[in-house]
This record gives sequence, structure tokens and C-alpha cells, in this order.
Amino acid sequence: MIKEELVDSNYASGQPAYVEISDKLREAIRSHELRPGDKLPAERLLVEHFGVARMTLRHALDLLQMEGLIERRRGRTGGTFVRQQPPVVELLDLAAGVTALREAGHSIEIENLDSAMVPLNPVIAEQLGEKVEYSANSEWTDAPKPSSRKTFVFRQRLSLDGTPAAIVQAYCPVDLFPELASHDPAKFVLPHLEECTGRARANIAISVPSATDRKELNLAANMPLLSINRVGFGFDDKPAYVLEILLRSDVVMIELRNEKSTGGGLDETRLK
Repeated sequence: MIKEELVDSNYASGQPAYVEISDKLREAIRSHELRPGDKLPAERLLVEHFGVARMTLRHALDLLQMEGLIERRRGRTGGTFVRQQPPVVELLDLAAGVTALREAGHSIEIENLDSAMVPLNPVIAEQLGEKVEYSANSEWTDAPKPSSRKTFVFRQRLSLDGTPAAIVQAYCPVDLFPELASHDPAKFVLPHLEECTGRARANIAISVPSATDRKELNLAANMPLLSINRVGFGFDDKPAYVLEILLRSDVVMIELRNEKSTGGGLDETRLK
């Protein structure tokens, strides 16, 4: 049974019981009191230990599962287990991260879900620095005028060790990447984009998956995704491409590194 001093059943913060239970279990996992591969006690025993209803306990476990800290297995040897820490890739250097995962012995599979050449849509056009013009569509709304600029769109699924990990949708203007007309859609397009460009900028949000997202990423009904919007800049520092990424953080985690040199210390004049 879980040690009393490790995960006690007293609630003092005023938070919902399922939040406190998940906090206690999360801390036990992060402090390695509960280690990867450890099996948690059966739900019946946890319900008795924490003095809560089974539904309350399941809410707590749902939170931990969505965070990728535990996994539930079915069958005779099933139960709830502490997960191994998912591998980590660097957000602004994803292609190198995928290569590093392969070199570490992970199986990486790239599947092409869709590829096409289409007019640049207004949302992507604005991210690429274009001025979008609008024309009167009705007395209530204005409609964006169609762009004459074309873009290649690649929608690819990345799987890690047989588990769907991410959907990557790349928007690559034809005038900047004409060579992609002959790109093999079964190959990951991102390494080519990162090789041809310089810096990148990214925004991250929590996303509620659509029915299509759940199917493509084999998601449980209530599991959220990380939604990443990334703009890559050319060596002239102008926007060159846009990536829209849906990521399962229970399969792979991201990090953002700051490798800026300190230059020998703090500028004390700026602290006054």
C-alpha cells in the first residue's frame, strides 16, 4: 500500500478532493517515491485509503494520465502504472530532435495524411507577413480577398515506437520552396525547411482535439493536446513557412532552450 507519509489522506487546502489526490500522487512520482514501472494499488484500495468516491479517484487518475505520468493497462497483468518519462525534443529544432530519437534507438514513422498545392489562406498569409485585403461580403462581415499566392500543404503524422505522437501540418509558399513540387510526401518535410531557413518563433496552447484529431492520434476522449504554431524565418529574417503541430505530451515532451551567452555577467547598470 502507499506509504502514509508519502501520500496522506488529509485535505486542508480547500481544493476539490480529486485535485489534491492528483497533486499528492504527482509529487510522489516527481520525487521518485513512486518510480517508473511501479504499479499503483487497485482502485478499491485507493478509494479506501483516500476516503473518496470511486468517481473522485478516477478524476484524479485521469489528470495524471493526461499529463503522461501514469498509464492504465488492461488484461490479467493490467492496472495503473507509473510511466517512463517520455523522450524530450527541442521545440525550435524538431528535425534534430527526431534524428536524436532515432539515434537513441526509438522507432520513428512518418505517414503522409494529405498533400496539396492550394491558394494561401488569410490566416497563414498574415503570419507570413502579407497584408490581407477584405471586401464587403454582407452588411455584417467582410470577406478576405483570395490570395494569388500558392502554397504547398503537407499534413504528416509522426509516430514514436508505434504510438501516434504528433500531427504536423506545414504551409510552404511555392515561390519560396519550388523544389517541394517533387518532394516525396512519405518523407518528413521539416528537416528540409529547417535546413533552408534561420530562426523560428512558436506559440503554444492547450487544444481540445476534434473527432478527426482523436482518430488520427488514437486519443482517449478527454485527453487534450498541445497546439503549437511555429513560424520559420529565412536568412533575410522574413517569415518563410508556418507549421501547425498537434502534439501528444504523454508520448513526447518538448523543451525550449535558451543558449544565449551571458557575456561575462550581468550588466549592473541595468539593475539600478
